[in-house]
Amino acid sequence: PTFVYSRFPFNFREEISVAAGTVAGVGIGDVVVLPVSDQGAILFGSITDASRTIAHAMTIFDARWKSPVRIGSSGAQGLLVGGLSPRVSFISRTAEISVGDIIYNADSRFPFGLTIGQIKHIESSADSGFRQADIKFSYDPSDVFVVGILPTHDTR
Repeated sequence: PTFVYSRFPFNFREEISVAAGTVAGVGIGDVVVLPVSDQGAILFGSITDASRTIAHAMTIFDARWKSPVRIGSSGAQGLLVGGLSPRVSFISRTAEISVGDIIYNADSRFPFGLTIGQIKHIESSADSGFRQADIKFSYDPSDVFVVGILPTHDTR
């Protein structure tokens, strides 16, 4: 685990700085997770830049974030679209999903199955054959002060 530097009073959600860098083995592309919950580790972001003692990470609350996900026990597919209020989009109208279903990572850049959140609300997209869903998070991103970093880079 490592600490997140404060950005008080602004507490930006889209990017964080952490108190670990290349000296601690942190590299670009490493996964940033929140401590284990009852659903496992929670995907929070990815390292975008690392110096010797500090690294910066894009979080899922950044509008540039996009990653494939699966939903519930049916494994329905969707696309996590970041932003101030991340959503899951491109969910098939025929997919069997319900409010409360767990949303988990299916992006090959990160460990499969990391929890993201739960389905909070589902709505049909008027202009397409897909649905989208709001996400219920088990944390407040402004209150995150400790994260874990999972290496995904080649350490050979």
